[in-house]
Amino acid sequence: MQPEKEEYDVDRIIGRRISLCRGTEYLILWCKYTLEEASWEPSKLLDCDQKVEEFEQRCYQQRVEQQSQPDLLAVDLYEDHGLVTLVDKGHEYMADCDSGFEVPPEDFDF
Repeated sequence: MQPEKEEYDVDRIIGRRISLCRGTEYLILWCKYTLEEASWEPSKLLDCDQKVEEFEQRCYQQRVEQQSQPDLLAVDLYEDHGLVTLVDKGHEYMADCDSGFEVPPEDFDF
């Protein structure tokens, strides 16, 4: 008998990154876990459509606000490896990172 797979509840999505190698991944803030324990998860493995929609709405709202207040933190960050989108605590999570793709995917061909 195989052990049951543990499921985690998504508190909210605070980031998204899109790379040519891995596709779309979301930065997940998990219920009952700290910000430091947030993790990047492939979109195809997620079962939280409502949380994805809420994230997209927050991105849109922040982009609108950013147009009128250019000193706000950027929502979309374009990098050599792809596009990173951060909202809410996503900026705090990435504060010590030089890149949203800090650890390049193993299958990334430089």
